[in-house]
Amino acid sequence: NGNVKTALTVMDNLIKMKEPVTKIRFMTARHIRMLICAKELGNVGEISKRLGTRDFVARNLINQARGFTYERLTGLYLDFLQTDRDIKKGVETDERTALEVLIVKAAQR
Repeated sequence: NGNVKTALTVMDNLIKMKEPVTKIRFMTARHIRMLICAKELGNVGEISKRLGTRDFVARNLINQARGFTYERLTGLYLDFLQTDRDIKKGVETDERTALEVLIVKAAQR
């Protein structure tokens, strides 16, 4: 919803609960991918069928996707993919900082 402070607090809490940064990054990228699908399909039934989710999840995805353009979502997803590549190649060594940058970027409207 564009609240950077809350997003970073949630990320920090997940890390304090021993969730791996890699998993947080992966799940965030997955969610963005699901938002892209919701933006493309726009129909609760079709989203539920294609993504294998319940209808209420599909409705939530549609509502969240409304806050983004298709171009913005695909750009964010590509940013997550590039960061993943950089970490795996050793270009980016601090996973937490990389995740924080991605979260701030995603929260900006």
